[in-house]
Amino acid sequence: DFLHLLLVTMHWLMKQYNIPGRFALSSHDEAVVSTQSTGGWEAAQVLTVGTGLTSWRNTRSRILSQFVVDLQESDLVTQQLRTRARQEKLGVILPQVVPAGTITRRATETLWLTASNVRADRVGSEFKGVVTPFPGYCFVGADVDSQELWIASLIGDSMFGEHGATPLGWMALQGQKSDGTDMHSKTAAELSQGKPGLVSRDMAKAFNYARIYGSGKGLARNMLRDCCQELSEDEIKQSIDKMFASTKGKEMYQLTNLGKKQALLHGIHVGELPSEDVSNLANLTGYTIYQLSNVRQSRYAGGSESAMFNRLEEIARSEQPSTPFLKSRITRSLEPRVIQKSYQLNSRINWVVQSSAVDFLHLLLVTMHWLMKQYNIPGRFALSIHDEEDFLHLLL
Repeated sequence: DFLHLLLVTMHWLMKQYNIPGRFALSSHDEAVVSTQSTGGWEAAQVLTVGTGLTSWRNTRSRILSQFVVDLQESDLVTQQLRTRARQEKLGVILPQVVPAGTITRRATETLWLTASNVRADRVGSEFKGVVTPFPGYCFVGADVDSQELWIASLIGDSMFGEHGATPLGWMALQGQKSDGTDMHSKTAAELSQGKPGLVSRDMAKAFNYARIYGSGKGLARNMLRDCCQELSEDEIKQSIDKMFASTKGKEMYQLTNLGKKQALLHGIHVGELPSEDVSNLANLTGYTIYQLSNVRQSRYAGGSESAMFNRLEEIARSEQPSTPFLKSRITRSLEPRVIQKSYQLNSRINWVVQSSAVDFLHLLLVTMHWLMKQYNIPGRFALSIHDEEDFLHLLL
């Protein structure tokens, strides 16, 4: 068939023009430029067509396997719908949703909950828009902008009792994309190293969410290397170190009694030190960092997100980690009393934020149920997609 012929042709052209696999390049656009620069115009066209069909290849079987229910005239509640049913076939799709399909209690589903945004160069990416409400009805929906970022800032602000008390909380409340004071714009400017546009705001968003979910400097360096190949290794390391210092802050270790004594002998009059200074002190004294400090009770300081990370780690390391909003507990198999407190710490930090987002979803759904019942709003809940809620409403 056509798809098989296309794949065979692509394979031949990629060998003919020495084109690397699509995952060896950081983007599709870069791959097209690469093929065009080597004179492989035909290969570039085939690559573009093949990429355009990727979305349909991935979703075709899932679309065709949807649970469809055909409706009879007797199933319909309005005369308008009954009349329409005599003229054409009406039916509904019942999404096969697992309400709490993950540890974070988020719903799982193979198609609607994994759909990406519509793109003009992706065949089949518009399938969500093909679903329409019945005549006389409309879909009403909304999503929360940067929900998990806002929740993370709230958790950090809770240490001071006021929303906006930390730099991250202030950026979430007052930061504006238009004047470059929001979190993503600030990160993009910092990573660009004085070269405007080197790192876009969308790229910076990926860096921010990866960091909030516990990814370290290694992943961040790999991400920057992929999107800014003109930077040297030293520039990449300096840029990432600077970003972590200004956002997450420095990791501070509480000194033990032995550590405090050794620090005083070397003219250091503090009770805690940054991790690199503890290492230097260990080299000077011959003791290990574990003898000089309590590395399992570290905290972050000096960064815009330090308070947030301190509070998230405090929750994740507690005996029974639970969300700060509705007190929902993590699965017992990941509680620190069952496993070591440092084991799967990043996963537990991720759980705190994402499970808190589920708390807000539950609060919103209960509130909407009360609101629609209280004011006789003729609608019903249809589907939630993580931070997006959709309702079916009768047009009056």
